Amino acid sequence: MKRQIITVLLSASGLLGMASIFNAYAQSAPATPSAEKVNYAEDSQGGGAAVDDTMITSKVKAALSSDPSAAALRIDVNTRQGVVFVSGAVPSNELRDHVAQLIATVDGVRTVRNELKIMPAENQ
Repeated sequence: MKRQIITVLLSASGLLGMASIFNAYAQSAPATPSAEKVNYAEDSQGGGAAVDDTMITSKVKAALSSDPSAAALRIDVNTRQGVVFVSGAVPSNELRDHVAQLIATVDGVRTVRNELKIMPAENQ
């Protein structure tokens, strides 16, 4: 149990570190509409709150890495204006739907664009 907690914490720490690097890169890159970093999403109290797309991506990756069904999957996650785009391959339609539902529960996520492909495990 302690090992699982440590693994999750280290994974989350690594994701936050990668998010910082991505954020530094994004700030040095020229601004484009598709690289919009800040959006206004509804928070749980119904008010508008600035939510950083990089932070949403980090939270989504942490949620996926802590979920026993999704942790071992190779899933790419990108967020633009609160819309989370997921791509990669999963072994079943049930797991594809599970991943989308899990992502939808993360704070700041407005919509999930599920572009995951169904590919049997032996082909991944």
